[in-house]
Amino acid sequence: MDKLEVSMPIQTILNGSNYILWAQEMSSFLRGRKLWRYVTGNLREPSQAVEEDDDTFAGRLEEWESKNHQILTWFRNTSIPSIKLQFGRLNTAKEAWDLLAGRYSTSDIAHQYQLLGNLHRMRQETGQSINDFLSSMHAIWDQLALYEPTWDSTIDARKFAEYRDRMRVMQFLMALNDEYEPVRASLLHRDPLPHLEVVVSELLTEETRLATLKAQRATPLVSTPIDAVLATSGSSSWHKPYCTHCRRPGHRASNCYQLQSKQPTGTNNRSRFRGAAARRPSTAASVIEDSSTSSSVTLSLDDLRSTVRSILQETGTSSSSTLSVTPGTHDSWFFDSACCNHMTSHSNLFKSKSYNSQAPIIHTADNSQMIVSHTGNVSTPTLSLPDTFMVPNLSLNLISVGQLCELGFDIHFSLNGCRVQDPRTGQTIGTGRKVGRLFELVSLKLPNSFTGCAATVSS
Repeated sequence: MDKLEVSMPIQTILNGSNYILWAQEMSSFLRGRKLWRYVTGNLREPSQAVEEDDDTFAGRLEEWESKNHQILTWFRNTSIPSIKLQFGRLNTAKEAWDLLAGRYSTSDIAHQYQLLGNLHRMRQETGQSINDFLSSMHAIWDQLALYEPTWDSTIDARKFAEYRDRMRVMQFLMALNDEYEPVRASLLHRDPLPHLEVVVSELLTEETRLATLKAQRATPLVSTPIDAVLATSGSSSWHKPYCTHCRRPGHRASNCYQLQSKQPTGTNNRSRFRGAAARRPSTAASVIEDSSTSSSVTLSLDDLRSTVRSILQETGTSSSSTLSVTPGTHDSWFFDSACCNHMTSHSNLFKSKSYNSQAPIIHTADNSQMIVSHTGNVSTPTLSLPDTFMVPNLSLNLISVGQLCELGFDIHFSLNGCRVQDPRTGQTIGTGRKVGRLFELVSLKLPNSFTGCAATVSS
């Protein structure tokens, strides 16, 4: 058997219940080695020809016995002990194969009934991949194939194969998770119904897209400049402390930033500002951490604005444009590269709504949360966006850069503004202007093939 000889030709170990899988792997291996005819009996033990000398015949017989017993050895090495012990009285690979087929390839009505019941109850488990689920269904389909009729006519055999493929497509689609409902509906409305290989290919593409969305939504963050974050509304039961030094609410004297600013030169009072979403429309909770004391200061909205302006002036950055953002209106939409979805707080903009009990929760910069009440398509005379979140506490209308990229568009940002380009045609389909550190949408027209309708956004 030369250098290709192996002791374990396949990974599956025959235990009786997995005979179909074992037989498929073993037959494929033997066909690849050009040994399958030893199993079928087409290559029988040679007999000596009349004019053949003894040495020539002995050589042919030795070659045949070598390959025959090599196959028997593979059968033993890939079977559990209770099965391999049955091979002791067998002399040929054909006898062993026929024994296993007769004993373990069940073909009674009760077994067929059990297989059909298992197939009917199968459902894709949460987190189970398309490939893994398809493999589990194939294991049942292969066993049911033993009950299929044989056809003398090639035309009848082809028609039955086409019918079987359609049935398997429908069985597979019926058992998928609800997250594949859009693709499932699209496939079932095609005439003729696609073949199973085509269906699996499209589902694998959808599986990749959903995995990308889940990764983006794992830690969704609304990334907006400081005034946009401060404008987020929240609970009205927030309690403000009061400073006895500067007479301002929002912090206490022990943490007053005016006292800290009067420390002698050389004192390590460098602090790091971290933006936080406001818990009331008129106030904001932010944190200033001192590297020496690790104390926290709670500032009012006015204090926070003054602090940010001072920082910007010291660094030579103009604050007029940066802090000029006001809460969004019906007409103002802003591009956001960290926003998980298009989202707005104006429910009257929605043409259609869909309520989902598993709607995601939006996390802001300070780990506070905003609820998505529903999703739907936004539609007005000048605006149409699919798959948009309704977030009641949101201050701005946001366009997700990620969603546009998923559709295959290119978004270019510069100091002069931004533009959305269709790489297929090279056409600019949308533009935006720079407002402080935000990019406000000027216009956006998506091709019909990406939205199902004429999608236009203007401000």
